[in-house]
Amino acid sequence: MAIPFTIDEIFKVAITIEVNGEAFYRKIAALQSEPDKKSFLLSLAHQEQRHQEIFNIMRNEVAANEHLTESFDPQGEAALYLDALIEAYEDEGDLHSAEALEDNVALKVALHKAIEQEMHSILYYHGLRDTVPETISKDKIDRIIDEEKMHVVQIAGILKNHPEM
Repeated sequence: MAIPFTIDEIFKVAITIEVNGEAFYRKIAALQSEPDKKSFLLSLAHQEQRHQEIFNIMRNEVAANEHLTESFDPQGEAALYLDALIEAYEDEGDLHSAEALEDNVALKVALHKAIEQEMHSILYYHGLRDTVPETISKDKIDRIIDEEKMHVVQIAGILKNHPEM
């Protein structure tokens, strides 16, 4: 059974994740009373917005024949795996977790949640990467993963260098 799963669909999901991530950081920023904390979170939101732009550019660069590629999956394993990923994926941009945080939440709590969300995004993209056929430009998915890793490193660095948060 061939499963139509195109690079275009991967980019649509990636862009949606980044839109949600931006909303998450803006929501957490709105809960902050200290200008420095608010500013940092808004910078993270801006980075998510930049990721959206990058992914849109990448999506537009994909060759037309890549949009038509299907994966061969005789046992239906890729579909089951993708379904499990999608069901398990509720993290980056989960506004419910942002709303559950109390007013003037400690930035440290928000940043730990952000790292968790970014790591789940990375796992999600790795799962997607493993399901697309070789004819698809997996390097484009790798670029998405690299963008998310850069975010994790930045947030982890802030936590390490500012333990008082």
